[in-house]
Amino acid sequence: MQLQDLLSTETKKKKLQTQTISSRHGRFGSLLSIRSSDSKSFVVSGQEALIDANSSMAKLDKSKKWKTISYFKYDSDDYVKTTTPVYLNISGQSIMSTFMNSSCRVVVSTI
Repeated sequence: MQLQDLLSTETKKKKLQTQTISSRHGRFGSLLSIRSSDSKSFVVSGQEALIDANSSMAKLDKSKKWKTISYFKYDSDDYVKTTTPVYLNISGQSIMSTFMNSSCRVVVSTI
């Protein structure tokens, strides 16, 4: 192909592209907001998001940030450093006794 042929092909493609855009403002970009069935909102930007559903979904998947949820383990003994049993002192025994007595009264009163 000659340079003139390439330039005319480029001009035709530009003309075809500008005919499909609805207005002058449409050439500056687009922002598409998608709401899923569980009320999550996703935003895809760019003119190609309006042209093809597959490309907009691919762009959405590419920009999505995948986060793994880490849960705190309350029943885990990973943070316990001692291997010997831990005994409560007098003040700890008093607090535990007060807690148990008040808890037993609540359970008995609800029955």
